[in-house]
This record gives sequence, C-alpha cells and structure tokens, in this order.
Amino acid sequence: MAPGMAEAIQGALVDLRAAVAPCSSRGAYLNFAEAPTDTSTAFSSDTFATLQAVKAQYDPADLIHANHPIAPAAR
Repeated sequence: MAPGMAEAIQGALVDLRAAVAPCSSRGAYLNFAEAPTDTSTAFSSDTFATLQAVKAQYDPADLIHANHPIAPAAR
C-alpha cells in the first residue's frame, strides 16, 4: 500500500457509512464493520438474545469464531 492510502481508505469508509446510515435502523451494519464493533447493535434485543441462546446451546465453550462474534448467553 502506498503512503497515504490508509487515510484515503478510512475517509472513504466514513463517507460510505454516512451514505448507508439512513438505511439502517440499528447501530452497526456488519458487512462494512472492518474494525471490532459491538455486535449487539446490529440486531434487535430479542434477536440478539436468541442468537446468544443458540450459541450457548451449541457452542457453550465459544470455540467457533467469526469476524463479528456473539458470545454465548450466560447460564
């Protein structure tokens, strides 16, 4: 990457996020989340709780990871 490209990319990401913001009713749109983000903001509270319950049932040790992890619900 050439010098200065990182700043240009970050600026373009800011512009992109601003452009898609009106289309999102949640805090995060995970397809454009290149940095760690609070995954819970991408879902309604009910949906996030369901995802955590599924994670707790099928992967309680939190062995399966993804780019935007969801921790298992506390039991």
